[in-house]
Amino acid sequence: MTMMFPRRRALLGAALLMPFVARAQPAWPDRPIRFVCGFAPGGPADVVARIMAQALGPKLPQPIIVENRVGAGGNIASQQVARAAPDGHTILFATTSFVVNPALSPRAGYRVEDFVGAAVVASTPHMLVTHPQAGPPDLAALIALGKQRQLNLAVPGVGTTGHLSAERILRVLGGADVQPIGFPGAAPVVTAVLSRQVDVGTIAMNTGVEQVRAGSVRGVVVTGAQRSAALPDVPTAVELGFPEAVDATWIAALFPAATPRPILARMNAEVNAALAEPEVRARLQATGLDPVGGPQEEAARYVGEEFQRWTGIGRATGIQVD
Repeated sequence: MTMMFPRRRALLGAALLMPFVARAQPAWPDRPIRFVCGFAPGGPADVVARIMAQALGPKLPQPIIVENRVGAGGNIASQQVARAAPDGHTILFATTSFVVNPALSPRAGYRVEDFVGAAVVASTPHMLVTHPQAGPPDLAALIALGKQRQLNLAVPGVGTTGHLSAERILRVLGGADVQPIGFPGAAPVVTAVLSRQVDVGTIAMNTGVEQVRAGSVRGVVVTGAQRSAALPDVPTAVELGFPEAVDATWIAALFPAATPRPILARMNAEVNAALAEPEVRARLQATGLDPVGGPQEEAARYVGEEFQRWTGIGRATGIQVD
């Protein structure tokens, strides 16, 4: 899958530069580091945070603790990190929901500008799934059904990126009548599809790789520009005539905005070095996550651009969260 990231850089080059960056850093870290994740174990942010904790642990002289602060679509975790001391020891592993939440609701409890990106670590497209026997077999049949009657759409939280992504391709672009039904995460969405409570579900692709491989659910479309190596038989939105529907859930390491730039540079260099390791890349790709990486300045700029882009998508779908 090709993520909409401005320019990919050679991760090997970043890794080779790391020793020179590290020598210029202050004494960071000088106590345990917390990777704060706003979603339950097994989701994209949690998986990436744990892989990075294991990869970076030997390189940093302090323990790394992954802390799941679940609730309010990731807002609780974001609020916690926004209030944390800007000393580099509390890091938010955020998903695209980080920019979507304040775009859709004035009550998110934080501002995007309260943070600065150190690295975009990985990304995964969204995927629509249906029942393997009873559900529509492809996107065309799904949209056709949605023009005959209202589709019940299982979403992993109303106003999430998966919700916006599905409504954009099915309703805004496809013209189907859609009724979203919120569930607390990807696993309940898949269960709702399996039990035929809904016509279709939307999830981050990496959370449904095993179920699609096993034939438990059918992958109808992924929102990547290219087919995923993890699920090569699932067609893309581009192939099916919806290039405007290309999007992704990304996972980024974000710090409080006042964090010293040398700390951001060190974290960026360490993440890029980890992403250059074949074992780390293989672990991410095996779960349907694509490694990203790149310069710290691009990560910071990209998060701001994504806020503007998803604000536009929110307006196009008409979805708001109180």
